[in-house]
Amino acid sequence: MSATLHNETTRAHEDGADTDGPLVSFRDVSVVHGRGDAAVVAVEGLDLDIARQEFVCVIGPSGCGKSTLLKVIAGLLPAGCVQGTIRVDGATPEQARQANAFAFVFQEPVLAPWRTALENVRLPLEVTRGRPGGVRRDPRELLELVHLSGFEDKLPHELSGGMRQRVSIARALTLHPSLLLMDEPFGALDELTRDHMHDELLNIWQATDSSVLLVTHSITEAVFMADRVVVISARPGRLKTILPIGFPRPRRASLKGTVEFLETVNRVRAALESEDE
Repeated sequence: MSATLHNETTRAHEDGADTDGPLVSFRDVSVVHGRGDAAVVAVEGLDLDIARQEFVCVIGPSGCGKSTLLKVIAGLLPAGCVQGTIRVDGATPEQARQANAFAFVFQEPVLAPWRTALENVRLPLEVTRGRPGGVRRDPRELLELVHLSGFEDKLPHELSGGMRQRVSIARALTLHPSLLLMDEPFGALDELTRDHMHDELLNIWQATDSSVLLVTHSITEAVFMADRVVVISARPGRLKTILPIGFPRPRRASLKGTVEFLETVNRVRAALESEDE
C-alpha cells in the first residue's frame, strides 16, 4: 500500500477486531456450481489478502469469476458451493454482513426512483434502525463528500448517470463499512464521465478509512485506481499474478498519459494474455 495512503491515518474498530491482520482473507477458496457431470468450477484454489485501507482491483476475462469473488465475500452464494476459508475483519461473511462490515456498489446505481437523493442515501439508516452498535454517517455530509450538495431533493431521473452513481456510493458509505465491494461501477458510463468518476472515487476513498475491492474489465481503470491489480485466469478462475502499482497518491488524470503509466498498463495486459502455467 502507498506510504502516503490516507495520510497514514487509521482508526480502531469499535468492535475490537484485530487491526493487525488483513481485512479480507481468502484461503484455498473454490466455487463450484452444480454437482456431478453438470458441475461448473467458477473459482479454484484462490489465496488472497486485502489490507486495511487498500484499493485492490480484480481483472480478468469475461466469465472468470471476478464478480463471484465479491459474492463470496458478501455471503450471497449457497454455502454448499463455496469451499475454503473466507474472513472479513476476522469474521465469516455472514457475521460481517450482520455487522455491516461491507457495502456493495453495483454497475447500475439501483436507486429507488420515488425517493430523492437524500432519501436514497438515508435508506440504510431506516433499514437498520434499532439494531445495536455500528457507526452511522450523516446522509447530508455524505452527499457533500460526493459533491452533490444542492441536489438533495432531486429524484434519480433528474440526475445524470455519474451523479446517480455518486448517490449510490454515498448510500454505501452510510453505515461506515470497512470494505466497499464494487462490481464494474462505471461500466455503463461514457468515457469522459468514467474518467471523471475515477477521480471522484479516489477522492471519496481517501476521505474515508475503507478498503475497496473493485472488479473491472478496464486495464486503464485498474492501473489508475489500484494499489494492487489482481489478475485472474480464464475459468476456472485462478490467481495468475498480483501486480503492485507504485504510483504515488493523490493521482491525477494526467498520469494516464505518461510513459510509466502506459508501461504498467502493458505489464497488466501481458499478464492477462500470458498462458496459464
